[in-house]
Amino acid sequence: MNTQEEGEQGRMTLKVADISKKFNHVTAVDHLSFSIEKGKVLGLLGRNGAGKTTTIKMILGLLQQDHGEILWEDQQLRQTQIKIGYLPEERGLYSKTKVNEQLLYFGQLEGMRKSATQTSING
Repeated sequence: MNTQEEGEQGRMTLKVADISKKFNHVTAVDHLSFSIEKGKVLGLLGRNGAGKTTTIKMILGLLQQDHGEILWEDQQLRQTQIKIGYLPEERGLYSKTKVNEQLLYFGQLEGMRKSATQTSING
């Protein structure tokens, strides 16, 4: 590896390599790869059912990929090492509900137990 390649890899923080996910006989994500360098933003665009949410859920650790790997700083991604913000779909926040209550609600929608969600919120 030459110096330029080493420098480029040093900037890379998140790498999604050849991930796939199936639900029964439906392939939701099919051998997807991309990387995000530190300080950059990535947008996932596609029609309904294209696998955007499934991809995000795999990165967040809410779903386990069937194939491939997700790396943070060239190591297996462990959600306990980093904090990732995620606002699902167009759902936004509810103006009359406290943020902690909304986080608790969203966590439970994803199948988390109330106590685990509360622990995660309190960090």
